[in-house]
Amino acid sequence: GNLSKEDEATISEMLTKRFQAKKDRHFRTADEIREHLRTTYNVAIDDKNREWHVDTDEYISAGQHDFLPDQVAVITELLQERFACKATKDYDRADDIRNQLREEFNVEVDDRTKEWRYIPMDDASYEERLFRKEAASSQASAFKRTQVDRDLKEELDSVFAEDDNEDSDDDQREAASYSVSEENTEDSLSTLTVVELKEKLRNAGLPVTGKKSELIERLLNASFHP
Repeated sequence: GNLSKEDEATISEMLTKRFQAKKDRHFRTADEIREHLRTTYNVAIDDKNREWHVDTDEYISAGQHDFLPDQVAVITELLQERFACKATKDYDRADDIRNQLREEFNVEVDDRTKEWRYIPMDDASYEERLFRKEAASSQASAFKRTQVDRDLKEELDSVFAEDDNEDSDDDQREAASYSVSEENTEDSLSTLTVVELKEKLRNAGLPVTGKKSELIERLLNASFHP
């Protein structure tokens, strides 16, 4: 991104403050810092890999495909529209575009690595199946992402015959922490389906009518104003 050295220094300082806030279990403060970084510098944070990057609508193709140039242009346009929808909190349309890419092109999207890949419905290779799981993980809430990553790790362990019981215990503790800290943040709620959002609202005794963006706003308001 077009960040100055002063911007990078400020971002680094805020990331340090966010890390300390999470360590001290001041999760609301951590969420506020993340939101400020996103809205001010367009910075996306990958907690799993301890990385951050300036988010853009540019996705690159991974793997092989037989798409014609005009088909690639359509895929690129859809990815850019989906990015814009997420930025404006039009999550219903963003989900529709993701589903359209799957159904019409057999394309999976990894929001963490900013990649898209053609994956055949049948006879997908091991590498393609891993990409599909990693793509699902990149679009999940923090708690769900831990679960998907654990499934992915188990599959890798079965291939390389590794014994990783201690890491599994760490994953469980991390999942428990994330379920408390980020379950009801805007980013995590946007990855849920309308059915899942309505279930949360029912459990909270709140109305379940409205569009996806309205359901998310209702849950966020309930979280910040109990």
